[in-house]
Amino acid sequence: FNAMVFLGDNGTSIADFIAPLGTAVSAVFRFNATTQQYESFDSSLPAFLNTLNTLAFGDVLFLRVVVPATLDQPAGGPPAGTTHQIVLRDGWNFVSYLGATGPPATVLEDISGLLAAFVFDEPSQSWLRFTPGSLAFLSTLTQLGNLQGVDVHCLLWR
Repeated sequence: FNAMVFLGDNGTSIADFIAPLGTAVSAVFRFNATTQQYESFDSSLPAFLNTLNTLAFGDVLFLRVVVPATLDQPAGGPPAGTTHQIVLRDGWNFVSYLGATGPPATVLEDISGLLAAFVFDEPSQSWLRFTPGSLAFLSTLTQLGNLQGVDVHCLLWR
């Protein structure tokens, strides 16, 4: 699995997005914070079984890659002079981070109700964790970088 932030146009067809990769990608997943479930696209399945059809700028995607491949997409983040607003829901949110690299305590300090944040580490195929207010050695996520997908767990009703 590989986590990535989609930087293309809103409304891009998932089939068009993965077409240049041929058979390198067997499935694509996106977390839906409203339903608290993953949506998926698998080209080997009948179309009616796919719940992920279009993408939006800033979507965090999990790609199941079966052979190495290179993906070209626009550079950077949001167009200059614009912001990328993310609405956090109570519970889990898989969001794109498009800012400067820094320690998670600094980068995530303004998120009210933050319980924990996780970043998927492709080389180890495991999750790195940051828990605000905990002992430093309990957090395995030490830097948050531009274009990383961050799984944010929030308790917003307090």
